[in-house]
Amino acid sequence: MSDSANPGGAPNPRAARASAQAPFMVGGLMFGLLVLIFALPSFIIIAAGMIPTVLARALPATPDQKRGALAVAMLNFAGVLPVLAMLFSRGHNLNNAMQLLGEPLPWMLMLGAAGIAVMLQSVLPNAAISVMERAAQQRVHKLKVQQKELITEWGSGVQGETEPKKSSPKPEPQPGPAPGAKPGP
Repeated sequence: MSDSANPGGAPNPRAARASAQAPFMVGGLMFGLLVLIFALPSFIIIAAGMIPTVLARALPATPDQKRGALAVAMLNFAGVLPVLAMLFSRGHNLNNAMQLLGEPLPWMLMLGAAGIAVMLQSVLPNAAISVMERAAQQRVHKLKVQQKELITEWGSGVQGETEPKKSSPKPEPQPGPAPGAKPGP
């Protein structure tokens, strides 16, 4: 039996998918190798600067934290871009990349941007909740004022509350034949 067939003779979808992805994987590896060869200084800066993104992606377990990892990645990359601009302004070579990684300002830019993302992800949801609660409280207050105005104009019957009806006593069951029983002779 071949590797791409199940015991029942049907093709294995996992093996078919892997064989379809093989050219893309080889292409991606070749592209990565070219980037390493021709853009090694930029790759070093990006690899060092994106460490917070790798950690944010590796650590979370909940979907909310994974969305937070995306925010960290975006702002982290925004912090890496000025450092890449510094590298290109000094000259795109390995010596300048190592010098940049030895200075504190590039690290403050790269890690500071990721830190801002973490802060925003922890502060903004609570701020949004506070704003929404305040808006709901104002809406409730406005509705109560309108309700009072309607009561003064139309009377207390507008509230929808009516006096409870007095329930009539239930008739006591009369002794008699059991339901479904046949009457006697």
